[in-house]
Amino acid sequence: RESPSPTAAAGGRGGGGGGGGAASSGSLWLPSPEELWRFFAIYQQEADPSASGFAGLQQTRNIMERSGLPTSELTQIYGASDLDGDGRLNVPEFLVAMVLVARRLGGEALPGEAPDELVEACDDFADTEEDAAAAAGGASDGAAAAAGSAAGATSWAPTEEELASYRAFLESSGLLSTGHPVGADDGVREVLEQSGLPIPELMQIWNLSDADGDGLLSPGELLCAMVLVGGRRSGLDLPHSLPPALLKLGGAPQC
Repeated sequence: RESPSPTAAAGGRGGGGGGGGAASSGSLWLPSPEELWRFFAIYQQEADPSASGFAGLQQTRNIMERSGLPTSELTQIYGASDLDGDGRLNVPEFLVAMVLVARRLGGEALPGEAPDELVEACDDFADTEEDAAAAAGGASDGAAAAAGSAAGATSWAPTEEELASYRAFLESSGLLSTGHPVGADDGVREVLEQSGLPIPELMQIWNLSDADGDGLLSPGELLCAMVLVGGRRSGLDLPHSLPPALLKLGGAPQC
């Protein structure tokens, strides 16, 4: 997945009507979900590829300098984004910096400090991503233990605890609220992308989980997808066809 530069993500210098894709809630500084996802992709792929929890100083400098803004303004943005003053940027602080860059590229004057609504939006996004990653990775230990105890044989059968964790996560995401199948644009794409897995692997997971091939995921098929995501994140190779345990799961409308 290609990482857009802050300039491209903001629509270019002077683009986006000064808002750089800001949400239409009336607040200039409130970023849209699309903005946050673009900037989070930059964070994952360029600023902190090792998933240390903090953006690398040199990486952050390189990313910000691509905007073409003066060094004095970039220094001001970095200072305003470093909310705890520790000299480095965690996920929400990096997102704050990228939004400030985007708004400045749109022609807005830089604020003296990061606006409260911007900080809150970036904090909420980072918290949601962390919770989703934890839920998606919840099967890691169990899957690894199952593989070891079976002398290298991989078991894709999820435990009841894992299924409960995945159900809770999907319910919190609103994907199980109707009980009906949902499509990629109904929020499934965003949930899957939170795993950090490459897009080709997510497409493979989608195709494996869509047992009936209707282009939608039922509640059971959604659980299949989450189990596959969790197993892949734990280091297991994706199967070429849906394992029997997951095939049964996917065929159970209410799981």
